[in-house]
Amino acid sequence: MFTVVDWIKNRFIPQDLLTSPAILSVWFNAFCEMSAMILLSTYSPIYFRHVFGFEIDTTGLLVSLTTVAQLPCKVVAGLASDRIKFLSETTKMNIFNTISVGVVGAMFCFVGFIPLEYKWVAVIIFSLIHTLSSCNCGGFYKCGTFVARQHAHVVIATIQFMKCVALFTAPGLVNALVDDDSNKMQWALVFLCCGVIMITANLLSFPVFTDQPAPWATSKPKPVEENAEMHEDIVQSSSI
Repeated sequence: MFTVVDWIKNRFIPQDLLTSPAILSVWFNAFCEMSAMILLSTYSPIYFRHVFGFEIDTTGLLVSLTTVAQLPCKVVAGLASDRIKFLSETTKMNIFNTISVGVVGAMFCFVGFIPLEYKWVAVIIFSLIHTLSSCNCGGFYKCGTFVARQHAHVVIATIQFMKCVALFTAPGLVNALVDDDSNKMQWALVFLCCGVIMITANLLSFPVFTDQPAPWATSKPKPVEENAEMHEDIVQSSSI
């Protein structure tokens, strides 16, 4: 049974969590990946319409198909990450993170430079970007859970908050670099910036990603008596 004492033991966040190289790398990879995906989901209709010249109905259909392509891959990636036993967890995390962040970043680097006469190739690349990004469940998400253990909810909640921040950073990048929606090279520069940052985030993750819990995640909880006294102090202060 979950008691007040249990709640108190788990509610305090270690300060070392906020400076952990592994957790900071998890957050950086998550922020870069989510910013890129929000950029793609938000602006691919404009890109398809004004750069490729697709009709409105075709644009809507293509954007829907490229986005939904990640759903089956998400399920497969999650199962593969859990069921594969001949690789270590750290190796699997690096592979999945490289796919969802590094490979996707590489695709971002060149997708904007695909000639207009090969626009259907670009559409396929956009679909692959969405599809491969779904491997993040076995990458930075899993690393954050392994390292933080009982504090994993803090890591995941921060990642969810980063989604909100990414809603501003992606449009901000477009606003800074694109002033003509039909200018292909301006969009290519936006995609290139995203790609370079994602590749950098992926490279920085290799030395620090691990499946081992951090020291602050394996520390023993305080004695029950101390937690009970702390709870009493909290109750008294809240009643003032």
